[in-house]
Order: sequence, then C-alpha cells, then structure tokens
Amino acid sequence: MNTFYSQLGRVLEERTPFHQEGYYLLYDGNRAKFSPTKPNHIEIVTAESFVNTLVKNSKAVISSFASGPDNKDVYVFILQADEFYNINIYLNTLEGFQRALERNPKDRDERSINWLKYNQGDFRYHLWLEDDKILNYFTQLADLTTYPEEDFLFNTEDQPIIAFEEGIIKMGYYLLTLKAMQRLITEGELQSLNTTEDFIAFASTGNNDLDYSIVMPKTIEPALFAKIFPFEHAKDLQFRELMLQNQHF
Repeated sequence: MNTFYSQLGRVLEERTPFHQEGYYLLYDGNRAKFSPTKPNHIEIVTAESFVNTLVKNSKAVISSFASGPDNKDVYVFILQADEFYNINIYLNTLEGFQRALERNPKDRDERSINWLKYNQGDFRYHLWLEDDKILNYFTQLADLTTYPEEDFLFNTEDQPIIAFEEGIIKMGYYLLTLKAMQRLITEGELQSLNTTEDFIAFASTGNNDLDYSIVMPKTIEPALFAKIFPFEHAKDLQFRELMLQNQHF
C-alpha cells in the first residue's frame, strides 16, 4: 500500500484531520485557483453541506429505484467515491448476482463466488446521482487542481463561481462519502428497498484493503461481516493477534 492509501486510511479512521485552512475556487473558462483565506460574497461548500448534498441526491436515487420493478432481493448497497472524483451508487439483487454467475461459469469455489457476489464491477445496477450543481462543480474543480495554478490566467475583475474547502477536494471527500452512507442508514433511507436478510450497505474507496479493514466495518455489524466475509474476517483476526504479540516493540 503506497503512502497515499496509508494517509487515506488515517483520514478514514479520523486519526488525521482532513480539514485544512484554504479554499479552492472555480472560475468561468474551466479555471481553478487556490485561496489561503476565506473568499467573500460567494457560495462556499463546507464538509457539512457536501454531506447534505450526497444524502439528498442518494435519497432521490434510492426512491426512484425502490418504486421500480427491479426492487426485489437487494442484498448489497454501496456508495462509492473513486480516485476520479466521482461518487456513485452500486447495488445488486440476487437475480443480478445469478446473471453474473452465468457470465463467469469458472467461479465455482466458495471464495471466488463470494468475491464475484460483492464485486461492484459485476453488479447489475450502477446508478448515478442526480445532476446536481455542487457535485458537478466538485468533479470539475477537483480535476482542475491536478494542474499547476500558473497555467491559468486571472485578473482582478474575475469573479469565482463557487468555492470548496480545501480538505474536501484533496482527500476529505472519501470520509464525507462514508459519513453520508452512515446517515442514510441511521435515518432509515434504505428501508424502502426490498432487501434480503443478510443485506449490507457500506461506503467504498475502490481500494479493497481500505474497504475491508476500515470502511466496511463502520456500517456492517461485526457478526454479519464475519458471516459474509469469513476469509477477510480470518485475516483481520490474524492481524490483531500479530499486533498483540508485537505491542511491546
């Protein structure tokens, strides 16, 4: 695991704060700029408002799916943030899983079947969040911050369109996606789904090491996690035992 994912793991565990003093500003002409001070007379997206936006748009997607004919035997729901600054919903039904099995007839041992069952790339349903101003600006601005600021020309009359707290753009959006998923669960927004008895819902970073070890246990009960992911649970127990043995170092 490289240093990025090590740092992200600490952010997800909230051992390293993602909040930073600064703002990224989006301008017309697909331009971005960093400001160390809080801008005036402009909409500022904070961590709280970003989570609110994710929850609001996720609720709309859930409601739309729940009212359709495919809402039956839903066994997994995922709110995923990826490295390209996209945040989408993945879910699957037992029927969708059966179709995946038919496409992959060689996956017949217990471990590979379970991997296929919970692999987002093989899910039947990949749902995009509503066309939302804040989410669109987030993706646009985050992509622009990968370029040097001197590539963009500004003058004193330029007025920004919107501003985001720096921490959201750089790494915080992963943690805020997790917080949005936790809110969807605690506020009962998934109850409109026709779910199986072993239904699980979790956030995802797209990195299996982080997801299984840090993110998923934050929304899946320990006993259910151990039942559904016995191999990962066994690895976790081995790791904890090793840490206990080495704690005196």
